[in-house]
Amino acid sequence: MFPIIGTLIAHIMAVINYSFIDELPLEFFYMEILSGVFGGYAVYYMGVYSFGTNVTTSEERARRLARLDGVEVLSNMIGTLLSPILKDKVGFLGTYGFGSLSVVFALLYLVFMVKEPMSLEKESRPSFSELLKVSIVIPVQGLKSIFVKKRIPGLRPLILLQVILFTMYWMMAEAGPLGYNFLRLVFDGFCGEDYAIYMLIYQVASTFYLFIVIPIFVNFKLHDSMILFIILLVEGIGNVFAGFSFTLWQFYVAQCFGAIGLCKYSMVRSLLSKCIAMDELGKVFSVLAITAAFAPAAGSTMFRSLFNSTNEVFVGAFYLLSGLLGLLAALGNLFLFYNKNVLANQEKEDLASKQSFNDDLVNQNSIRSHL
Repeated sequence: MFPIIGTLIAHIMAVINYSFIDELPLEFFYMEILSGVFGGYAVYYMGVYSFGTNVTTSEERARRLARLDGVEVLSNMIGTLLSPILKDKVGFLGTYGFGSLSVVFALLYLVFMVKEPMSLEKESRPSFSELLKVSIVIPVQGLKSIFVKKRIPGLRPLILLQVILFTMYWMMAEAGPLGYNFLRLVFDGFCGEDYAIYMLIYQVASTFYLFIVIPIFVNFKLHDSMILFIILLVEGIGNVFAGFSFTLWQFYVAQCFGAIGLCKYSMVRSLLSKCIAMDELGKVFSVLAITAAFAPAAGSTMFRSLFNSTNEVFVGAFYLLSGLLGLLAALGNLFLFYNKNVLANQEKEDLASKQSFNDDLVNQNSIRSHL
């Protein structure tokens, strides 16, 4: 609920900022950043993927999490199509107001329709110490689970590698916002309307990958690490070619390949969830949320510095760097694939533990029935 409330605050701030844009100082625009205090996208994705992990089996998890991402991309596509229509019909205030109502609807749906996937031991209001535990203790425990906890031989470095790769994914994402500047510099006359068309093409390609390609990979029983290897390989090649594009259609084709990169965020969580015990998911996913919050800052600094220093020499250098990072991450996932037997050991232990629990439950019920 918290990130959605933060999003609502950002929309309301946009309404206020536009309504009094002549009276308010430019710095008032920064008030929209208050939404980050509520967790932002890092906490939002942690909640969504944690929910998806808890209500799915390991066999269907990759497909279901990819479907969640696919719905998000479809929603962005609908928003991209509606935004110019709304702006022409009801203006900026109407557009921001419609956005606010959409967030309110999402919040109401979450409160009244979505049920907790796991039963809670108590429903009382959390105390300050419990809030402190959630915000500080659990993330620290997550770090301990990754770096310190004893595991099956060879498993801990593979988990650490996945966290490092996850950090690289979020850093790579910061190359995307520079695409508009790249297109305006390389192609004369490129404008905001052209960029909206490009984003629509990109979102259609992403939807195709999330709803069609990933389920096909899963149906063919490809290991999550192999799927990630294919995703990063194709995305990396696409970004390299985007940096060397000389015509607009070449750029579009390259980015249609690179659009597969949106699939990696659900796949990495699917893979990681199978390498750790189920009671560790919250701790380890909290570490991923912290990474998702800080890695973009490092990535943005890196890519923008490179762009500013090379835009007069080789404007596509930042795409080349993003592509090389993608290819490096692909090799990391290939290494994980060759160690897939080690990754599967924890999943086998979880299944055995779950079966033992179910057997005990059956025995207890049988004894009660006999008595």
